[in-house]
Amino acid sequence: MRLRLGLVAALVAGGSLSGAVVAQPAPLPFQHLGTEAGLSGLGVMAVETDPEGFVWLGALGAVDRWEGARVRSFPTGGSRENGYIYALARGPGGVLWAGGEDGLWRMEEDMLVPVRLGGASPHVRSLTEADGALWVGTVDRGLFRLGGRVLRLGDGPTRVYTEASGHLLSDSVRAVAALPDGRLAVATTGGVSVISADRRRVRHRREMRDARGIVVAAGRVWVGRSDGSVVALDGSAEAPGLGEPVSALVASEVAPGWVWVGTRGSGLRLFDARTGTFAPEAPTPGLPRDASDFDVLSLHEHDGVLWLGVLGLGAYHAEIRRSPFRVISDPPDGPLGASRVIGAHLSPSDPDVVWVGTIQGGLHRVRRSTGEAEQWFAEPGHPLRVVFDAQEDAEGGVWIAGQTSDLWRLDPATGRTETVTVGGRLTGDLMPSRAYPGHLWVATDGAGLVRLDVAGRAVAERYLARMDSTATVWQVAEAEDALWVATAGAGLWRLDLGSDGSAERIVPDCPLGDVLATVTLAPDGTVWTGDATGRVLRLDPEAGECRTYDQADGLPADGVGALVVDASGAVWNATNSGLFRLDPEAGAVSRFSASDGLPISSLYWYARSVSATGEIAFGGEGGAVVFDPAAVRVDTASVPTVLSGLTVDGEPRPVRSGFALGHRENDVAFAITGMDLRQPEETRYRVRLLGASDEWEPTGPSKRYLGLSPGRYTFQAQATNRDGYWSAPLSVPFRIRPPFWQTVPFWLAILATLGALGYAGHRVRIEQIRRVERTRRRIADDLHDDIGSKVSSVALRLDMVRRKAPLPGDVGDTLAALARTARGVVGDLRDTVWIVDAEHDDLASVVARMEQLASRALDGRGTVEIPNAVPDVPLGMEVRRDLYLLFSEALHNAVRHSGADRIDVRVRADVREVAFVVEDDGVGLGTEAGASGGRGLRTMHRRAAALGGNLALEPGPGGGTAVRFALPLT
Repeated sequence: MRLRLGLVAALVAGGSLSGAVVAQPAPLPFQHLGTEAGLSGLGVMAVETDPEGFVWLGALGAVDRWEGARVRSFPTGGSRENGYIYALARGPGGVLWAGGEDGLWRMEEDMLVPVRLGGASPHVRSLTEADGALWVGTVDRGLFRLGGRVLRLGDGPTRVYTEASGHLLSDSVRAVAALPDGRLAVATTGGVSVISADRRRVRHRREMRDARGIVVAAGRVWVGRSDGSVVALDGSAEAPGLGEPVSALVASEVAPGWVWVGTRGSGLRLFDARTGTFAPEAPTPGLPRDASDFDVLSLHEHDGVLWLGVLGLGAYHAEIRRSPFRVISDPPDGPLGASRVIGAHLSPSDPDVVWVGTIQGGLHRVRRSTGEAEQWFAEPGHPLRVVFDAQEDAEGGVWIAGQTSDLWRLDPATGRTETVTVGGRLTGDLMPSRAYPGHLWVATDGAGLVRLDVAGRAVAERYLARMDSTATVWQVAEAEDALWVATAGAGLWRLDLGSDGSAERIVPDCPLGDVLATVTLAPDGTVWTGDATGRVLRLDPEAGECRTYDQADGLPADGVGALVVDASGAVWNATNSGLFRLDPEAGAVSRFSASDGLPISSLYWYARSVSATGEIAFGGEGGAVVFDPAAVRVDTASVPTVLSGLTVDGEPRPVRSGFALGHRENDVAFAITGMDLRQPEETRYRVRLLGASDEWEPTGPSKRYLGLSPGRYTFQAQATNRDGYWSAPLSVPFRIRPPFWQTVPFWLAILATLGALGYAGHRVRIEQIRRVERTRRRIADDLHDDIGSKVSSVALRLDMVRRKAPLPGDVGDTLAALARTARGVVGDLRDTVWIVDAEHDDLASVVARMEQLASRALDGRGTVEIPNAVPDVPLGMEVRRDLYLLFSEALHNAVRHSGADRIDVRVRADVREVAFVVEDDGVGLGTEAGASGGRGLRTMHRRAAALGGNLALEPGPGGGTAVRFALPLT
């Protein structure tokens, strides 16, 4: 059955807003901003933007700043109960000024500072920047001009223009506009006054009483009045009255020649300044068109966004863009099955024709130029009420895949149909083959991949066995020598179309699931596919390189839809979450929605088509969309990311860079704003904190860091514009000071204190050593000079007595023995004096003493070898004593007990070690004589152990005994 019907084919933009006269403006999908978003009140009387791009809203008792994700309020501190802000303007230098019922304010360091205009605070109704001055219009005190130095706080106005001075028709000023030729137009309740550029001459237009707004558009000055009319100031044109007072006028920057008109009671209207006529009312989704109090209080257009302040409802904003998308749809009860388009095919034979497959609505042929549509297979129970795909053949027939195992062919001219059984259940993808002209690739569930001979109306080949997989085939993409196959369960396959004919499963190095929904080829030969998790894979078959894109890059998480690569290399992704565009080079993901003229929010991955000219068609809930990707405007310019708020330990701080915090102030939160406020819901953010991590992490418009350790940090943030392109990083360095006990000065003080204590201890120790040395010298001197001399005197006297007088018996021998003993005591006392004396606390003194001792003891019976130079190494008294006594014991043992004829002594000394060897040719250790010095040997071992040296007693080289001792000095 075929049905011919009229179909709505609407270009969402209604044509271009620029250029020729347009009878119907584009629908503007407005978004609402109310108290739930943080507005101070629902009466938005004024809207302004600042150089950074923030949107300022005049409300009750406050000025609100909209930052895309939040509203920040700045109260005026006014006293009146209904102290609304009626006017906002950027004055010289970009400073924001606000005026209202309570007076005039100037924004300074995140505060509204009141500015007096002499006397009582005036009721400000309008603010305008012109010729380097700020013009302040009041309700009852005329027009003030603030210029030059007086824009500093505390200075008064330089001049006042009033009715009494002859410059105005009334002191109640409603609007002021700077004209291109330097003149100033002032709208008052008494009419319009035009002040010359030199501000000396005035021309009054009394017939324009109760003027509410002035705007310059299409080369003329237009005045909006309380009767709803819009009149040219020169009297050359007048638009019919709207019946409701005009409350605001704004000339469009996006569409030159158009003027947005706000009214009290008739909402938003569009005025064509080129023809002097109002456009028919345009659909404005999101605006309260049925509300009885739909009063537009203020209007503002900036950067392609129109702002409305609506009485009692807050603010609305919508982006003004020309949509490149042509939507094909019909009413919900129309024959397209409520526009649930699951298949789309751009006719290669007729560029005006789009074949549309629907759910429960059959197949449609739509002519884009007229909107006319024809329908087949819509009757209940027909196998093709659900149409997945359609493809024209060279004979003019259309091959159709539906929910059957048969492939249908329709002859549109006759309505005749025929079928070819391919086996399995068709899954939707039909693609003409270039490698096999006149053939179609057919994707199935259960029968794998099938190649159909169109002319022969028969299956030419089945590839199920070759691919060795029973997984469902979803889509295919044909290159010059290969066919790429996406399956639901067996991943990605490459089918060789040359002589080899092999099939290979491709397992890329990048993460990719086995359930693939789509596959397509880019102009450069790269392969694009995606899995059910939302990952999109780019595979370079020649280089073997791959890369994945996912939610971190801005893609939706509900699975990949139909992928199409346009001539520029951009990848279009039609998903259940809408239409996305991926720029592989920049890694930017753009999302298109109703704000871009694409009312279809959910697209089906079955429905995709690309024409020979590069046009793309997708389908989904709400119809089909056809567009030329080259005509889609993508904003690649990055927008600045600004720090819009800073809190420390929950308390707001002034927004600045390079701040320092105490060690307890380690709870820091940053509020950031990407300054593309046209579609802030599309803005994505990512941050990192250098000093803690170098990795970027996705976040929202704020980021909080808890428990930061003392140190230096740099907070960096990036935001995307509405089309997904990242900004340059915002960098905010800051420092958390360490506690005083972790600072360098503290530790320097500690080190200085410890150094002082150590030095003091060192001085005490040195003094103690010196006292001990002085005591030792005094003892040595006393022993030598007193006791030593007395004992020597005793020995001499004994000798003298023995020689002078004859003594009886053995008395003489006894006296001689006593004299010898006394002399021995003197010798021992000299050794003791030497040991005690601090002047000998060095290695050289020990070696010299050992040489003296050895020379006296040997008395020519051997040799004594000592080093020529002994290093200046200090030795304490205990070490000198044990070393010297150890050497003395070894030498005396050899002299007294060995019975040796020859004894050789060798001493070695350097900075690392002192050592000696005593060798004799006596009886040796094993004889009774050699063992007689057993007590002396034990003493020697004790002394060696106390010194920490190595003592060895061994047979000498020529017989006898060798005593070897070595003492490390380091």
